[in-house]
Amino acid sequence: MPAIVTIKGTVKSLQPIVHGADMPDEGVAAQGNERFHRKMKVWYEGKAVHIPVISGNSIRGIMRRLGAQSYLEMLELDPERIGRKLRYLLFSGGSLEAGAAKGRQKEKQEAHRTFIEDLREYIPLASLMGCSFKRQLISGKLITDFLVPLVDEVAELYGQPKPGISAAEITDWLFYTRQDHSEEPRTERNQMIYKTEYIVPNMTFMHAFTLVGANRVETALFYHLLEELNRYGRVGGKVAQGHGKVEYHYSLQADHTIEPYISYIEENREKITDFLQSNWSSGENQN
Repeated sequence: MPAIVTIKGTVKSLQPIVHGADMPDEGVAAQGNERFHRKMKVWYEGKAVHIPVISGNSIRGIMRRLGAQSYLEMLELDPERIGRKLRYLLFSGGSLEAGAAKGRQKEKQEAHRTFIEDLREYIPLASLMGCSFKRQLISGKLITDFLVPLVDEVAELYGQPKPGISAAEITDWLFYTRQDHSEEPRTERNQMIYKTEYIVPNMTFMHAFTLVGANRVETALFYHLLEELNRYGRVGGKVAQGHGKVEYHYSLQADHTIEPYISYIEENREKITDFLQSNWSSGENQN
């Protein structure tokens, strides 16, 4: 297959989508009880305008967690019994460790090249999505674009006609009451009203993935993750409260298949399990 493959599609919101920003909108003095939606600036008709978006990293996080769960299910391993470090590697991408401990040589803190090759082979999810191991970042092979709503301000960027909808029209505010955890009777004094900005239902988002240098198993894994993402059918925060329900639609090649990944796990279950157990005994890596 080509070294670079782009998979384009659209996402349609069926329920309000919440995806909070770290900071309020520029020029807005936010109150402590306000949570703004994440936005990016786009140059449009001579000025920069704010477009509410959903980060690609949010989608990657969902796919990574779904992929980790299915990977362990196929290996018949309990996520709660595989050890903290391995669980964190699979579900969150791992974390970089601090420099070499006092009294140890630096080289012993570095991951050996052969081990990295084994990690990519036996944990295809880590190879596809990328991860952190000890003091080394292991690059992934999947690029995930932002989800960008199809509004007038960005339509030209995607080669689409203007839908007659501006970015300012597609968000609104939901109000909630947060109860204290106090055992005292609930009164107006121990309730706090807060509000969250959301993207309205029935919006279409433009989206794309790009695979760079993925092998046959990793490519099949990507299509498996797309299937899992479709079944999950959510994005953003407050999912348990009913937010973020969406429909994913991607243009896939007719011959796309998940079979190489499924077969690889089934045929190499024992080798994979041995690799995991020998390197993450009780959650501590022995390399």
